[in-house]
Amino acid sequence: MLRQLRMWTATGTPRLARRRCGVGAVALGAASCAVAMARMGQLHEAYLYLTMTEVHVADLMSRVACAHSTLLQTPQLWEILGYVEDEIHAASPFGFGHPCSLSFCPDGGSPNHETCRCEQLGPSSIPRLSHRICIISTDPGDDRPLEMNMAKLVAKDPHELTQFWSLTYHLNRFYARLHGYRFRRPDISNEALFEMLYDGLEPPRRVQWSIVRLIQQELEDRTCDFVVWMDSDAYIASSEPLETVLVQNGLLNSSDPNSSRGEAPERLFFFASALSREAAKEGEFVPRVNINISDHFMVVRNTPVARRMMEEWFQLPTRPSHGLERFRHELFLEQTVMNEYFMAFPSLIATPPPLKHFEGYAGYFARHTGGIKDQALAIALRNALLDRVTAPIKHPKSPWAATLRADSIAQILLRLAQSEKD
Repeated sequence: MLRQLRMWTATGTPRLARRRCGVGAVALGAASCAVAMARMGQLHEAYLYLTMTEVHVADLMSRVACAHSTLLQTPQLWEILGYVEDEIHAASPFGFGHPCSLSFCPDGGSPNHETCRCEQLGPSSIPRLSHRICIISTDPGDDRPLEMNMAKLVAKDPHELTQFWSLTYHLNRFYARLHGYRFRRPDISNEALFEMLYDGLEPPRRVQWSIVRLIQQELEDRTCDFVVWMDSDAYIASSEPLETVLVQNGLLNSSDPNSSRGEAPERLFFFASALSREAAKEGEFVPRVNINISDHFMVVRNTPVARRMMEEWFQLPTRPSHGLERFRHELFLEQTVMNEYFMAFPSLIATPPPLKHFEGYAGYFARHTGGIKDQALAIALRNALLDRVTAPIKHPKSPWAATLRADSIAQILLRLAQSEKD
């Protein structure tokens, strides 16, 4: 803690942060530390970081002309402070405030953080595709191998926990096994990644563009009716099958998909939603906040048209006539090109879903934690994993219990979790 305080008080450090990240950077950084400490139960440290946040905000308001506008343009700050408030309320001796930590619905449904109950998002009667749905998620390159020490997935001490991508890997693998889907983590070496992204232009494409190529490779398997991509910092929190998402969003008929009756579904793509901010126009006080589509969770129906559109997505920034060349290597990379391209085909992509269903720390169906990955994320993922591997004991009659009893890794994790508890 003393080291962290020295960092914040060191001459030049806040100035450097402001220059690189904007005038609100120090307040945002202190608030992020506050929520991490609060989630780990270190409330004294959380209060110290909150004080730093308050002091910096007060200083900004007195010295910087645009401070008020800048703070309004930073919704993450207020969201983070809300998380701190929830944790402090929960620890209050008076017991007011009840933050919801629900991340698992063993008997079905999806976790609703507004009611803190498991609720059904989609229809209960739907066609099932099982192995014809193929889920992929990975981190291309050699720098993020999966954790082989199973004890680090369920460690009680937060400092001993493994990295987030190994935790989400097993969370998503268990979900896929529950519903009979195929789940794969493609192993892409640095050399293979270079070849995958090479297009003869300089500077080279950033690694995020590999998402497009990886989905394309999976679409080559024609036994995959649908290909689902998930970023490695996302996992499915719901127990509802993916077919509910497909039916609700027009990618799958609610009748028997093998039947020749009825018309084929029209939609080819489903994208999660994400927030974006547009610079304030002249005469406006605050910027506009828009809902964009995001590929941190996306679904592609495997058709010739969809495959051609995936290739067009990859090739667009190589064509000067479209003015998108810089997004081969500048933020927001494939996401910017995706929003420019796919939004021109409203009949082929699903309407963006509610933000709270597939985005954020408390998403109903899927959860995605973009940006900085702190220790609080690892703890939340570990707890979600523990909820699942202990299902055979805590929820012995649930569908999850039967699935995880048959999974050798789940059984190892259960034994390790029990030994940690003892």
